[in-house]
Amino acid sequence: DLECPSNLPTGRVVMFTKNGDFISELIADPNTVPPEQFHPEFIVLGPDGLLYVSSSLNPCTGLGGQVFRFDPETLMFKDVFIIDNGGAGQLNRPAGLVFDPDGHKLYVLSFRDNGQPNTPGNADAIRIYDATTGAFQGKIDLWQVVVPPPTPPAAQPRSFAAGLLFGPEGKL
Repeated sequence: DLECPSNLPTGRVVMFTKNGDFISELIADPNTVPPEQFHPEFIVLGPDGLLYVSSSLNPCTGLGGQVFRFDPETLMFKDVFIIDNGGAGQLNRPAGLVFDPDGHKLYVLSFRDNGQPNTPGNADAIRIYDATTGAFQGKIDLWQVVVPPPTPPAAQPRSFAAGLLFGPEGKL
């Protein structure tokens, strides 16, 4: 087992002009989000005009995740929209963010808990949240095959996504 270094660097969301000149960076409120918990993965502009940034809660284990909101005009931190400590069947290492065409739901990619690969419901998934409240509404499990022991977890086939997008006819 590898230990997670205590000095693990945090992530950054840095903004530049179209000419490549540095503008600023998004910084979560350290009183709300400890700097060691800011590990941004994806960013999207929401239907409410705010920037949504997904972040791993614990990059060493891959467990848990958060979605933060920022004001794109002032670049100021607004709030923690979603937080989940993660685990089997929960939000882990949140990736691709996309709002449905009507702006009512936020879809977030989530990876399975690799420490519990055979736990029922523990699959790579697309998690669905209410776009106004951040309340969890359901999930779409991506392909999962549960192989009985003693098959090692690494031998189990998986299907996971790297990004989300709504295409023609509003299809995910």
